Amino acid sequence: MIVVRDVRDLGPACARPVVALGKFDGVHRGHAKLLAAVVRLARREGAPAMALTFDVHPDSLLRPHQVPPVLTTIEEKTAAIEAAGIDCLLYLEFTPVFARLTAWEFARDFLAGRVGSRLVLAGENFRFGRNRGGDTQMLRRWGGKLGFGFRAVPQATVAGEPVSSTRVRRVVGAGEMRLAAALIGRPYSIQGEVDHGVSRGRELGAPTANLRLPGKLLPPDGVYLARAAIEGGEPLPAVVNLGTSPTFGPGERRLEVHFLNFAGDLYGRRVRVFFERYLRHETRFPNPQALARQIRLDIARAERHFRGSR
Repeated sequence: MIVVRDVRDLGPACARPVVALGKFDGVHRGHAKLLAAVVRLARREGAPAMALTFDVHPDSLLRPHQVPPVLTTIEEKTAAIEAAGIDCLLYLEFTPVFARLTAWEFARDFLAGRVGSRLVLAGENFRFGRNRGGDTQMLRRWGGKLGFGFRAVPQATVAGEPVSSTRVRRVVGAGEMRLAAALIGRPYSIQGEVDHGVSRGRELGAPTANLRLPGKLLPPDGVYLARAAIEGGEPLPAVVNLGTSPTFGPGERRLEVHFLNFAGDLYGRRVRVFFERYLRHETRFPNPQALARQIRLDIARAERHFRGSR
């Protein structure tokens, strides 16, 4: 996949594309439906499939006090869009000048003029341009004048409700990890580099890999059943604790991963945690011995869970 951050860098391989418009935060089932439609139509037309999005959430400039936490890092978003079969990914820089563009100017100058779109697709509720003044009806009407076709893609639904990044944030924020996986189409995950902890897990009989937390939405503090992949390898069964280790006094918030069937030095390696199920809230125990007993119970529950999921 060709990835560019300046429309002027689009080369012949991305000429006259079929374009998907969206923020693509989370690259959830709704986004997957849109991207699949673009890839299908691009292959039929013999054209490149393109995703056009922004390098930051528009609210970071327009409403900085209301910026929602991201569901995917740029690295994760890029990988998920590539996995969907997209040929070209354009990250537009969302600047004050860009924010002042009217809907018509965006359609004329970017979609038609600079990108040279053959066909444009967006979700049926897509809004764009200054003050979100443009909608899909305008794109359909203007496309005929500007030389591109337009199609609106209906929203995907799960459990009778539309899938959206807002809904995914709400579900992840509530710790409903199984529903989050249903909305996204894969388990919600966090990747971080393993750094040196204080070795409490080993002292408690359950050695852990301590991850540096990324700048994205985290589920609530607590203990989770999860699978964790080391450097992109096969995900392995694990119990993870997200929180501040209150038994030892409030500390830095971190993610601690205990692998059920792995032992080895992981310092400096990257581990991705795929959350499967919320197990219990993080608790301040009266002493380390009580915490160790609870950890043994958590591990026993995890072993039963993963035996049953084979």
